[in-house]
Amino acid sequence: MRVRWKKLVLGLGISATTILVLFFLGEYWVRNYVLVTWATGNCSQTDEILKFKGVPGSICESKTPEWHVVNKHNSLGLRSPEIKIEKSQDTFRILFLGDSFVQGYGVEEEESFPRLLEKELNTKFGGKPKVEVVNAGVPNYSPLIEYLYLKNEGLKLSPDLVILEFDLTDFSNDLVYSREVNYAEREEPLGFMKKDNPEVKDQEVITKPASTEEMSSSKLLPFLPNDLKRFFHDNSALYRWISSQLKIMLGQPLADAEPDSLENFYTIVKEDTLNDDKLWEQPKKNISLIRSLLADKSIPFVVSAHPHAVLVDGKEWNNGRLLHGLERGEVYSDRYFSQLANFLSSQNIPFISLLDYFRQTSLRPLYFPFDGHFNTNGHKVAANGIMKELEKLNLIKQ
Repeated sequence: MRVRWKKLVLGLGISATTILVLFFLGEYWVRNYVLVTWATGNCSQTDEILKFKGVPGSICESKTPEWHVVNKHNSLGLRSPEIKIEKSQDTFRILFLGDSFVQGYGVEEEESFPRLLEKELNTKFGGKPKVEVVNAGVPNYSPLIEYLYLKNEGLKLSPDLVILEFDLTDFSNDLVYSREVNYAEREEPLGFMKKDNPEVKDQEVITKPASTEEMSSSKLLPFLPNDLKRFFHDNSALYRWISSQLKIMLGQPLADAEPDSLENFYTIVKEDTLNDDKLWEQPKKNISLIRSLLADKSIPFVVSAHPHAVLVDGKEWNNGRLLHGLERGEVYSDRYFSQLANFLSSQNIPFISLLDYFRQTSLRPLYFPFDGHFNTNGHKVAANGIMKELEKLNLIKQ
C-alpha cells in the first residue's frame, strides 16, 4: 500500500512539474513568437494648440503580429518626405489632412495612399507640374484638430489643394475634443492650452472612456471562477491567446460590446439613427471652418471619405470586429456617406466617395484582419479611387 502511495505521489509530482514546464514554455513562446508587439522611439509629443503632434526628425519602429514598419518624421513632425516650406513655381502641392489611415498606420510610408497618389499624378502629368503630396495624417486627428493644424501650421506650406480624408471615427473624436478645446466668443476653436484666457469660454472637460480591451463577460470556461479568469487574463499572455483563439473559433466577442453612444466609433453604422444629428454637429461645424479658412486664401478644398471594413464585406476584418461587439459576416449601414455628400453639396465642397471603389475591387483582403486599418491592397485602392475622382474634378492645372 505504501509503495502505491509513493508511486501515486511521484506520478502527481511529475504531472504537475510537466504542466508547469509546458505552461512556462508556452508563455515564453506566445510572448516572444506569437504575440510579438513592441515599439521603439517616441514620435509623439503634447502640444498646447493641437493637443498632440509628431516629433520633428523622430524615428519609431513598431512590430505586431500583422506588420513590422518604421515611422520616420520629417523636420515638420510629419510622416512624409522632407519638403521645403517655399515650393518652386513648377510645383503643385497637395496637403492631405486625416488620421492614421492617411498616415499609413501599419504599412511603410511609401506604401501609403498619399504617396501612391503622388506617384500616379506625376506619371500622369510628366512633371508638368511636379505634384508634391504632403502627408499630414496623424493618428486620432479629426476635423477639429485638422482645422487647428491647417490654421497654425498647414497654411505655411502654401498648398494648392487641400484634401481632408474623412473617417467614421471623426464623429466621436470631434465630440470628445470639443469638450476639451478652448473656444473664442464666436465659437472658433483656439487650441488645447490651459484655460487661463478670460476671453475663452469655460468648457467642461470630459475625457473619453477608455476603449474596451478588458476580458469580456462571455461564458467561455464557465467552470472557472471569474476572479481566477481575470487573474490569468491580466497576467498570462498564454491564457489570453488561448482564450482569444477559442472565442474566435466560436464567434464570441473578445470584449464586452460598447453601448451605442456618442463616444462609440461604430454607433454611426448601426441601424438606430437616434444619435445621428448629435454626431454630425461637430464635424459639420469644423469642416465649414476649414472651408471658410481656405476660401479666404482661394485654396481649393476637397473632402474624401473611405469606408471601414464593416461597410465593404462581411468577410473583411473578420476577427477584429469581435473586439467591438460587431457581428461577423454582416455589412453595416453606410448612410453617413449620403449624409456627408448632402452636407458637402450644401457647402459647395467637392466630395470623393471611395465606398464603391472598395466594394467593387477584386483586390482582397483590403484591411488587416485584426487591426482593421488598410493593408497595402487597401492603400492601392484608395490611391486609385482618389486619382480617378481628381481627374473628374480637374483641379490640378498644368
